Amino acid sequence: MEEPKLLSQSWDEGKVTLPPDFLQNGWNLFLPKGTISILLSVMTYILQGYTKEEILEWMKMEEKELSLSPFDFTLPFVCKSEEEKQAYLNIARQERKICKILERSGYAYPKTIDEWIELLIQLKIVQEVKMDEAIYLDVVLEPFPHPEDMLKLTPDERKKLEKYRLNQHMQQLSEL
Repeated sequence: MEEPKLLSQSWDEGKVTLPPDFLQNGWNLFLPKGTISILLSVMTYILQGYTKEEILEWMKMEEKELSLSPFDFTLPFVCKSEEEKQAYLNIARQERKICKILERSGYAYPKTIDEWIELLIQLKIVQEVKMDEAIYLDVVLEPFPHPEDMLKLTPDERKKLEKYRLNQHMQQLSEL
């Protein structure tokens, strides 16, 4: 089996962007709201050469400033309108579905930044790399993991994923 292509070894772009297969593989359907922001922050720190411990420290400092806290299923404010309340309830409903998928698959829905990053490690989106007596993080670019290989999806969830991927493919074709 060939070695995976990692972010730290092969990133040559001037800006940090999601690995294309994150969205193409459909991870955004099955991970907590805000995961993309967490992953982009982690990638930025990886490219700066920070250790896992340093990344966790920086992420905790940014947590409130950048609203990186995991969804906690409590209504944090008084809704100003019915639309605001419905938007919150829709997010809560989606996050409960994600929580069930994660728990069914043997993972915990993250309650902290540390747990969120640990979830990404468990799902093989982020890897721990031991180097110079320290642990660093890295992101797999190729081959990027697939949700159906890491999560126990129901037949309906698999259909949703297939439909999503087909739509992604059609969108790419229309951009040619």
